[in-house]
Amino acid sequence: MRAVTGNTFPVRKQLKAMGGHWNPRTKLWSVPNERFQEAQDLVNDASGSGRSDPCDDFYPVSHDPGDDDYPIDGVGFAEPGGRSALRAATRRNPRNLPCPHCGQSNRLTPIDRARGYQCNECADRAERGFD
Repeated sequence: MRAVTGNTFPVRKQLKAMGGHWNPRTKLWSVPNERFQEAQDLVNDASGSGRSDPCDDFYPVSHDPGDDDYPIDGVGFAEPGGRSALRAATRRNPRNLPCPHCGQSNRLTPIDRARGYQCNECADRAERGFD
């Protein structure tokens, strides 16, 4: 299984039909290796991006994506070991953007926005089916 990156929300049903599985802890979809490129292309097409990682502009980092000890996008998680996929706020990645879903200010960083994330509260409500 390989993790698919980008804004997977619009194509989540297609990813599931491909044999994909959602991991609520990492907030990532994984698909069987033989379906990975098809799934990644689906996500890229849905987002209008030809790139698999929209955050290369923020933190161009060369690393092995399978290395769990390496920070994603060059920035660690806001809550390491927690349930949030949001990135830590740093000087180059400030938490100063509103949530695109609820509109609350100072909920996301530029990396969070580039990945198509919403704030933790909205994500939790959506996962519980209250959205």
